[in-house]
Amino acid sequence: MALSQKKSWGTIKSVKVAFFDAKSYDRTYFAESGHELAFFECRLNEVTASLARGFQAVCVFVNVLVTSHQGFLTHEALSEIARITCENFSRGNHGGPFLEGTELTT
Repeated sequence: MALSQKKSWGTIKSVKVAFFDAKSYDRTYFAESGHELAFFECRLNEVTASLARGFQAVCVFVNVLVTSHQGFLTHEALSEIARITCENFSRGNHGGPFLEGTELTT
């Protein structure tokens, strides 16, 4: 779904979103979304990733480089990865199915 379609704002469940390195025109546009927003003037990187703690989504813009490691730098993300891994291990050990949306790959 394209966020540029303002009519679609109402169809998205309200979430807490952290914005990094947003410009003033970005802030004006996204302020109309009805979501709980926080704008950080800094860029997202290994040092600033902890600012996203407690948010359900992170928004960066085309001028920001995001590495795969940054998605896993918060306690919440690491805890969720550990929880899913342990649950799937337990289910697999007992012959049950893996959690929905996960699968074993080799």
